[in-house]
Amino acid sequence: MKAVGAAIFHHDPIYDSGREENDQLAQRVADYGNVFNYNVCNKQEFELVNALNRIRPDVLLARHGGMTLWGAKLGIPSLLIGDEHYSMGYEGLVNYGERLLEVIENDEFVKNLEKHAINPYTKWWLEQPPYYFLKGGAGR
Repeated sequence: MKAVGAAIFHHDPIYDSGREENDQLAQRVADYGNVFNYNVCNKQEFELVNALNRIRPDVLLARHGGMTLWGAKLGIPSLLIGDEHYSMGYEGLVNYGERLLEVIENDEFVKNLEKHAINPYTKWWLEQPPYYFLKGGAGR
């Protein structure tokens, strides 16, 4: 699997631990390299829908049900990760892999939902860069 995007709710090493050297994001980038389409605090659904529509991952993994709903409405097989400890250890990784395969292989529901779901976002918005409204319309 290859990550084509990622999002976290916040990133502030000083606020989180009071120690600048505990910059988890910098450590992950140093360990694994840059992740494209990386978002911090992307709580705006209009940005999320635009980004998902543009990126179109093979599968969406999320810890928030609202995110998996948008993935499913866009026809993207989506897996809600309610317990982040589910994949711990060897057996956990095998279980996680099995859940991923089930979601990817059983995509008929989301493909059908995409055909019938009403998207409240206009064609104009979906053609803009996801962060169009940052910097007064200049985007990133």
